[in-house]
Amino acid sequence: MAIDRTPEDIEREIADAGQRIADNLASLIVEVHPKAVLHRSIAEGKRKAYETVDDARQFVADTATQVRDQFETQFKDDAGWQWKKLAIAGGVVLAVVALTVTLGTLKKK
Repeated sequence: MAIDRTPEDIEREIADAGQRIADNLASLIVEVHPKAVLHRSIAEGKRKAYETVDDARQFVADTATQVRDQFETQFKDDAGWQWKKLAIAGGVVLAVVALTVTLGTLKKK
């Protein structure tokens, strides 16, 4: 079965194919151009950095929630805050800070 094409049809198909090849080649040149590669690499690096920061923020938020929950478990009950335990914990923290400052002062002498 033969397809009836005129010489003009063939010339137009060749011109269209040539234009598609030129467009594809131009697209390829733009895609592999060093500046384009650099810009894509920078964009990918920024995306990964933002993703890492978001992951870190989520980790910190989750950890803070866990610490708060553990703190409340230790120092709070159904009746409310256990002030005796809080005072003891505060005293321990104060003693550690005082000891650190004292040792730091003695070390300088």
